[in-house]
Amino acid sequence: MGSAYDSFFILLKMLWKTDFALPRSPALFALQLMQLNLKLIFIVTLVSCSQFSEKKSTLLLGLSKSLNMAAFKPSKNEKEIHDFFQFLHQERGFNGNVLIFNKGQLYRESFGWADIPNQTVLKRNAQFQIASTSKPFTALSIMQLVREGKLKLSDTINQFFDSWPYPAITIDHLLSHTSGIPEYMNLADNYWKDSMGYFSNTDITLLFQKAKPALYFKPGSKHDYCNSNFVLLANIIERVAGMGYPQYIKENIAMPLGMDSTFVFQATDSLMQQEVKGHYGLGHYLGDHYLNGSYGDKNIWSNTTDLFRFYKGLYNPKFLNTKERKTMFTTMVKEAKIGSQYARGWRKKIIEKDTWMYHTGWWKGFKSNLFFHTKKEYCFIVLSNKLKSALFPSEMIADFFTENGFTEAYAYYFDTPLERAHFFSNSEKNAKKKPDSKLKINVN
Repeated sequence: MGSAYDSFFILLKMLWKTDFALPRSPALFALQLMQLNLKLIFIVTLVSCSQFSEKKSTLLLGLSKSLNMAAFKPSKNEKEIHDFFQFLHQERGFNGNVLIFNKGQLYRESFGWADIPNQTVLKRNAQFQIASTSKPFTALSIMQLVREGKLKLSDTINQFFDSWPYPAITIDHLLSHTSGIPEYMNLADNYWKDSMGYFSNTDITLLFQKAKPALYFKPGSKHDYCNSNFVLLANIIERVAGMGYPQYIKENIAMPLGMDSTFVFQATDSLMQQEVKGHYGLGHYLGDHYLNGSYGDKNIWSNTTDLFRFYKGLYNPKFLNTKERKTMFTTMVKEAKIGSQYARGWRKKIIEKDTWMYHTGWWKGFKSNLFFHTKKEYCFIVLSNKLKSALFPSEMIADFFTENGFTEAYAYYFDTPLERAHFFSNSEKNAKKKPDSKLKINVN
């Protein structure tokens, strides 16, 4: 607070020293009085802005320190959870990090390798490409700008971009994937090559303005999940906020919530220098690709702890109030995917009358799952760096939080009860033998 008042008194002294002799003409007196008023307005504005900035900084500091991970108790089902993911790792090829939160009880663990060919151990705080789980970050950013009065969900895209060829599309259409805009990744293949460098958000907007591909359908009439929608939302955020999307995410989401391991991958970053590599098949990875240059739809890197902080932030009234959360979680499309709905930047599923919000993602050897109950304190986060790995159906995740959930979860990975019984019978026999070191779970 001291810096604001220091500035105030310095300016006040400057004002006091101003030569303000009584002028001979009324016109000159009015001019000097106007100059004095302008100086006073400037001082008041400076102090107000400084106080607002300091209040915001204090709020952000309070939010980032409000979630002490060490305060949570270990899960009472820790052994059952660990055994289940060990089974997935050893028998179904799962490789990644896990966080499960159940009413104040927390489980966190790592399984496998950050770099499979080089056998680099995967650590608990490892950062993964979270792919389309980036979309909720973009949606939250839009809600923040709506709160500040900088835009409305009913605003059309052509309010932000010159020569935009589709005037009827609104921000709400983009958030709910009901715009009808074609997939930019398909369009890019006809216009872009790896040798041209990364295909950026600006390049994508310009391509739509130049190529003017036909819409798939009339905006608002259907739902079609499309990455183009969230790239455009990121571009709108940059226009309205007056800063780059990566910086906006850092200042308005990551820093306030203490998400120190979260960042947006940019063209200046090196994909292959990231500790965690995305893998295909049995464990090989591919090099960089020009489509790694866009964000809003993907390209946020994070870890399980930071995503847990993100989940908790959604229910912190200092960060997001009830009305804003309700708006973001409101069903916009009742039949978005088999058995699921789509809200604004979030998938939604009703399982035995319980409402779950979630988003998944996959990109270049990475898979992500963020899944939570809207009323109870249940949260399931899995980040994997092996594309052909274990799947996590929504119903199975919901089962995790029931009394015999982890016992029932095994059923999703066996075709028959007999196959399951045979596996566990052999497992018990093998447990009596000396374990193979290659099958051990790498935990740090």
